[in-house]
Amino acid sequence: MPTKVSRTNTPASPMHVIDPATKTQYVLVRADVFERMRGAEEEFDPRDTYPFIDAVMRDDDAVDPALAGYQHYNSASKAQ
Repeated sequence: MPTKVSRTNTPASPMHVIDPATKTQYVLVRADVFERMRGAEEEFDPRDTYPFIDAVMRDDDAVDPALAGYQHYNSASKAQ
């Protein structure tokens, strides 16, 4: 049966709780925060990040002095 707990820390921050029987630590969040987190997880598609990853790689490649060497190594290993 659930037990009500009074809280002394900030209401906006998650509450850390340890089960005394198992010593397992849990993090409690408000139900509305949990629903937002769950909704974000269900809506996430990794393909949405591809344009951002491409932009970061393009910017990094533009200032990488060793990039030509990497490309040469990759071409040489494909020829074998």
